[in-house]
Amino acid sequence: MADELGKESKPGSRLAFDAIVQQYQARLARYILRLVNDQELALDLTQDTFVSAFRNIHTLRSELALSAWLYRIATNLVIHARAKNRRLQIQSLANLENSRHVAVEAPDGMVMDRELVYEALSQLSRERAACLLLHVQEGFSYDEVATIMCTTPEAARKRIARAKEQFRLYYDRNAEKDAANYAVR
Repeated sequence: MADELGKESKPGSRLAFDAIVQQYQARLARYILRLVNDQELALDLTQDTFVSAFRNIHTLRSELALSAWLYRIATNLVIHARAKNRRLQIQSLANLENSRHVAVEAPDGMVMDRELVYEALSQLSRERAACLLLHVQEGFSYDEVATIMCTTPEAARKRIARAKEQFRLYYDRNAEKDAANYAVR
């Protein structure tokens, strides 16, 4: 199929590439949104991911690498956007008002406040946040995360473990601050 994608994805013939977009667009958009926490930026970066993929589809080595390759492009674009903007906006004031105290389910089944999840993720390095989301949210194995992040499986495992520890620490710390702020009101 990789050969077919390369042939089909040449300018003017987009049939196979459209199927790729259909299959991965929602997953990639959700992944990017969790990294940047900005809906408009996430949509832009998702589109940029597919534009880059379309331009470079001829470099894809195998069908099995497609998913990892797309996530690697998306991760690189997020990291580049962060460096370019120095610091992405954590959440706009309008979104803050609308999303306060919306519950989400954590990987361990625990229900967590969405705002606190975003805050905790934003405190992680982009690389650790990406590793954590790829493994926990997207279900990639350590080997697959390693491929996406251009590292070894052992390094990916360590990044994920450290990211989980830091995430829990930041989440708990932010929850305590949030509770203290509401108690004062």
